[in-house]
Amino acid sequence: MCGIAGIVFSEKQDHSEIDFSASLNLLNHRGPDASGIYKDQKVCLGHQRLSIIDLNENANQPFRDEDFVLIFNGEIYNYKSLRQPMIDKGLKFKTESDTEVLFELLKEQGESALESLQGCFSFAFYSIHEKKLLLTRDPFGINPLYYAQTEKGFLFASEMRTLFSLEPKFELDHNAIRNYFDLSYIPSPLSISQNAKKLEPGHYLIVSEDKIALKSFHSINRKVDRQISYVDASQKLRNILDAAVAKRLVSDVPLGTFLSGGIDSSIISAIASKHVTGLSTFSIGFENASFYDETEYAEEVAERIGSHHKTIRLADSDLIESAKEILRHIDEPFADSSAIAVNLLCKEVSKHITVALSGDGADEIFSGYNKHKAENMFINKAPLTRWIKLIPRLGNSSRDGRFSNLFRQLNKLKEGANLAIEERYEKWLYQLNFSNEILLDNTPSSNEFIEDLYIKDMNDILYWDTKTILSNDMLYKVDMCSMKNSLEVRTPFLDKEVVNFAFSLPVDYKLKGSKTKRILRDTFKTELPYNV
Repeated sequence: MCGIAGIVFSEKQDHSEIDFSASLNLLNHRGPDASGIYKDQKVCLGHQRLSIIDLNENANQPFRDEDFVLIFNGEIYNYKSLRQPMIDKGLKFKTESDTEVLFELLKEQGESALESLQGCFSFAFYSIHEKKLLLTRDPFGINPLYYAQTEKGFLFASEMRTLFSLEPKFELDHNAIRNYFDLSYIPSPLSISQNAKKLEPGHYLIVSEDKIALKSFHSINRKVDRQISYVDASQKLRNILDAAVAKRLVSDVPLGTFLSGGIDSSIISAIASKHVTGLSTFSIGFENASFYDETEYAEEVAERIGSHHKTIRLADSDLIESAKEILRHIDEPFADSSAIAVNLLCKEVSKHITVALSGDGADEIFSGYNKHKAENMFINKAPLTRWIKLIPRLGNSSRDGRFSNLFRQLNKLKEGANLAIEERYEKWLYQLNFSNEILLDNTPSSNEFIEDLYIKDMNDILYWDTKTILSNDMLYKVDMCSMKNSLEVRTPFLDKEVVNFAFSLPVDYKLKGSKTKRILRDTFKTELPYNV
C-alpha cells in the first residue's frame, strides 16, 4: 500500500502559498520507496510509494499520459485477469504493475470499472482536459481516505495529518466526539473535524467545476441460499478461500502471515503454506499476561504447516513505549487498546517482510464474537436469557482474568435482557458508553451510520458489524499500525466473493448454539491441530 494526497484548487487560490511537498512528506511512512507529484493550474496530486508489485521505477506514480493522471493506494488482486482482454485487443503495457492495468481500465470504462475490481484501494483518477476527478475507496474500507472542501479547494489524503497540514483551520465536531466516547472510535463519514469527512467504503466522489457528487458502487449481496447443503457449502468455502489467499500471495517482495493461534489467522496461514514454500509466520506473546497469551497454539500451527515461525515476546515496558508511539501517531481519538500490541507486531514483522496476510474480517462475516453467541441466545429464547434478569450485578468485572471476564459478560447479558433487538445491538456496539458522563454540554448525538438500523436475524447483525466495527475500528487499526511501519497487510476473508458467499449462508451454518464460525471450524479442522 501507499499514501496519496491532492488538491483541486479553487479559483481564488494562489498555488505558491501551498507547500504541497512538505504535506506529502507526512505520508512518507506509508511509502518510503518513491515519491512523485503532478501539478497543473487546476490540481496537485501526490504519491508516496511502498513498492510491492513491479519494483521498476517505470511503475512509480503519479501514473500519467497526456490525458489522465492516477495516484493509487492499494492492490488490485485480479489485475492479471483484467489485463489479458486489453492485451487481446492490442494494448501494449509498459510495466507489469497493477497500477497500469487500473489506469488503462479507468481510461476505457471510467467509474463503471469499479465494480470489476477485486482488491483493497483508494485512488484518485484525474481527467486533465475535462478537469474532473474520480476519488474512490474499496468496498469494505481496508484503505482509508479523508476529504475536505475548503476555501483553498477540495483536499483529500490517506491520513488526516496531511489535511491538517494543508488546511489547519479545522473545528472540532462535537457529534464525532460524542460518538467516540460511546464507540471508542469515530465512525465514517464523521471525522474529528467538522470540515473533513471520511469517504465511506464502497463509495466514490466525482469532483468537477466546484461540484461534488457522492455515489455508491458496491453493496453486499445478502440473499440467503437455502438450497445449498452444508457439505456443498463447506467445499465451496474451501475453494473460494483458497483462491482468495492465492491472489494475495502475488508479490515481488518478501511475504508472510500473521499467526495469532486463533482460528482465522491459522486457516489463512495453513492455506498460504500450500502455495509458498518456507512460509514466514509471526505471533506475539505477553510475558506478564498469560491470560492473553496464545503463542503455544500459534507454535502448534506453525509446526503442523511447516512455516518458519517467529514468536515476539512483549514485556510491560514494550507495551508502554508502543502506547506512546500510537498516541504520537494517531490523527483522531481512537481507543482500541489492541492497537498497542498490533503496532509492536507490525514493527517487528516489517524487519523481515514487506507484505503480511491476516485473518481480519472473519469474525464479522462468519460470526465469531461472544456477543453473537449472546444475541443468538436471545433470538432462540435460551433459558439463560429468562433468568439472567434475576442475577444481581456482579463486581470485579473486567477483562483481566477468567472469572472477572465471565462477570463482565454476565453483566452485559443482564443489561441487554430487557431491550429490543435493535436497542441491544446498539448497547453492545458501544464499547465505552462514556458520552453522557463525560460530555456535560448536552450535545445532541447523531449516529448517522446506523440510522437505518433494522435487525431480524443474525445475518443482519453481521451486516451491521461489517459496516461499523470492521471498517471503523478493526481495519482502521490495522492500516494505521501497519502503514506506520511501512508494512502492507492483506485480508483474504474480505475478498468480495468470500464476503458475498458468507452472507448467502443460512445463519446456523455460521453460528449454531455456542459454536461460532461453525463452517470455518468444520471445513479446516483436519488441517489444524485439535487444540486450535
